Amino acid sequence: MAYTARVPHQVGNKIISLPDEYDAIGTICGVKKLTGAPTAGSETISVSAAIAHGLVRRATVRLDTKKTKTVIMVATNCPQVGALATLKLGATDTIKSAYFSQHIQLG
Repeated sequence: MAYTARVPHQVGNKIISLPDEYDAIGTICGVKKLTGAPTAGSETISVSAAIAHGLVRRATVRLDTKKTKTVIMVATNCPQVGALATLKLGATDTIKSAYFSQHIQLG
């Protein structure tokens, strides 16, 4: 898979740099691409710090090319992980299934 550029995304009141592939799945994941100026009071945070604080979780998605990829979901949207199936990830890959691993790593 080709390298995907990282761009700032708004997750709640935090700004996280994520790959530019959340166009189709952003509403389900709770991740919105930052196009203009950030909202007042927004802080920049790393992905690992956001996971450690419980703001986001990593979900694993299986693509139609039989590859797996990790996407970031807001913790409050975790019950909607099954809705990611049959959506597009990036420009070419279709998600076949999505799940959380049994092992949860904090930080």
